[in-house]
Amino acid sequence: MTGPELIAWLDNQARPQREKLAEVRGHVAMIRALHDDEHAAVVRTLKKRLGSPKLAGELAALLRELADRTPNPRPRSPAEPAPAPAPEPEPPPLPAPVRPDETAERLVAEIAADPEAQAPYIVYGDWLAARGDPRGELVTIGHALAKNPHHKAMLEAHRAHLAAHAERLLGPLASCEDLVTEHDWYMGFLRACRVAYTLDRYNDGPQIAIEDVIRWLVDAPGPARFLQKLTVGIVQFNDQNSYAGVGRVLANKPRPALRTLALGDFTYEETELNWSAIGDIDALWPQVPNLGSLWLRSGSLDITAIDLPRLESLEVVSGGLDAGSARAIAAAAWPALVKLSLMFGPGPRGGCADVAVVAPILAGARLPKLRKLGLANCDFTDELASLLPRAAILPQLEELDLSQGTLSDAGARILAGHRDKLAHLRLIVDENFLTPDGLELLRGTVATLVPGQQRSGPDRYAAMYE
Repeated sequence: MTGPELIAWLDNQARPQREKLAEVRGHVAMIRALHDDEHAAVVRTLKKRLGSPKLAGELAALLRELADRTPNPRPRSPAEPAPAPAPEPEPPPLPAPVRPDETAERLVAEIAADPEAQAPYIVYGDWLAARGDPRGELVTIGHALAKNPHHKAMLEAHRAHLAAHAERLLGPLASCEDLVTEHDWYMGFLRACRVAYTLDRYNDGPQIAIEDVIRWLVDAPGPARFLQKLTVGIVQFNDQNSYAGVGRVLANKPRPALRTLALGDFTYEETELNWSAIGDIDALWPQVPNLGSLWLRSGSLDITAIDLPRLESLEVVSGGLDAGSARAIAAAAWPALVKLSLMFGPGPRGGCADVAVVAPILAGARLPKLRKLGLANCDFTDELASLLPRAAILPQLEELDLSQGTLSDAGARILAGHRDKLAHLRLIVDENFLTPDGLELLRGTVATLVPGQQRSGPDRYAAMYE
């Protein structure tokens, strides 16, 4: 059977795929000996006609066997007698030179622009495989897993292929399994992961900077160059746990694929909240134009301006949100934001204590889609209660979170006097300073009250600092 005959036989859709696979196994030597163009045509037909997930593992093994061959270019035909000389035409203009990596750059850009679309990965995987890059086969395996994420044979093939080619697929990350966890692989690349230091690594080494780990992940040829979700836990086990370095790494080039970013995912056993700082990461915002969710947890921020036009959720968990960062967030334009949650912290401990800082938020002019608003852990909750009934943004809100603040029965009475404006709200008042009478007033004011636990005492203060 010749190469064209085998292709025609494989194209017969009336034949079962397993029968086709068995037939090709009997012609491995013949296919290996084909000229390069015919060999490539047979391989393309196999990938096209044997698409069953049940056969994916066997097909991958067969393709590896067929690829084990010596290149065999088709010989040139004998030169024909030279024709009579003719006037030479004017040479056409030379085309612009094509860089060898132009195709790869185009495919990488297509994937980064729409990281869930499978077609560009498949083409890129073929391009990689043709150049002997083992990630090409990982893309093939990933495509099968995208169809059936629980396919046992393909899950094992994915694990085995990563192990067999760890040096090329993971590079220095192969020794960082303890630092990179919660993997989500998609089409041969990491779609999501969590990066954090560990106490064992801190005590016993070897020492590796988390900033380097993230660089190895997200910069080419890293396995997470199309990362959509990144969670960063603790960076350093000391009072210098800053995320400024992480911000610099992410800001060194555009990250259009990144959709979700969380900085500060540590526990109180690893470090205190206010021993941590986000640092200056303003250079990051232009590089993540498609970011949809941002979660920042630290004792302090250092934001002077922020512009994320596609952001839908912003949460700041802090025991010391400074006035400058609070003003920058409040004054920014948020055309897509649905949820905004800010925790301020006690004024004497560095948190913003001026209720005027939230005036642009209450005006609502730059928050057309906001539905959930959190102004929590602040020293000015009673003052806020006086402003809320007149807030232009109030009618569009579904949920208002005033938890961990300083709301008293006096503030509750102010809110209760405006039931007509608050009756649609779900109101969260956990960890304030309300008595049962104050809670009862609010219960009759809003659609849903989440009372939680209340604090007591003569001194009122924001709940969370360390």
